[in-house]
Amino acid sequence: IWEIFQILAANKGLGVIHSEDNDIVMHMYGKLIREGRAGFENMAEVHNTLSEDVSFRRVIRLAEKVGAALYMMHVSAATGVSAIQEARRRGVPIYGESLHQYMLYSSEDYKRPNGQIYHTYPSLKFPEDQLALWSGLVKGGLATLATDEYPTTLEKKLRGKNIDNVTGGNVGAEARMGIAWSEGVVKRGMTLER
Repeated sequence: IWEIFQILAANKGLGVIHSEDNDIVMHMYGKLIREGRAGFENMAEVHNTLSEDVSFRRVIRLAEKVGAALYMMHVSAATGVSAIQEARRRGVPIYGESLHQYMLYSSEDYKRPNGQIYHTYPSLKFPEDQLALWSGLVKGGLATLATDEYPTTLEKKLRGKNIDNVTGGNVGAEARMGIAWSEGVVKRGMTLER
C-alpha cells in the first residue's frame, strides 16, 4: 500500500480504501467460534471499533508520509470519524464516506428477529458510533453518505446465521438521497447544500 500511495501522490491520484485490521478481525472470528458465540448477533465484536481505529490510523499515516490523498470507504465507527477529523486538521487530503446502514442501525438491531438483514461489512457498531457518524456528516469530517452499493435479495440476506456466513449489502438500491434528506436535513438540521 505504501508503494501504491507513492505512485498515487506522484500522479495526484486518490486512494480509495476500505480499511480494517485483518489481524484483529481474524483473531475475533477464531475467538468467538472457540467460545461458542458464532451467531451473527456478535458481528460488532468481530469487525470492531478497535479494528477501524488501528487500520485507519495506519493507512492515514502511510498516505500522509508520502502526500497521497485518501477516500475512506465505509466509515462505521466513531474511531474512524475521529481519525479522519484529526488528519484533516493536520492538512491531510482525506475524505470519509459512511453507509446508510451505519447511520440508521446499530449492533442492537442484530438482536431483532431476522437481524442479519441489517448487516454489511464492516459490521454495524454501537449507538454512540451512530451519533459520531451523523455529527461527522452534518457538521463535517465525513464527506458523503455513499457506498459501492451491493443490493441483494432478502432470501440471500436471511440465509446466514453465523459470523462466518452472514451476507453484507442491503435489500434495495439508491436509498441514500431520501435518507440524507429525511434523517440529515429534516431531523438533524443538515443544510440542503451540504
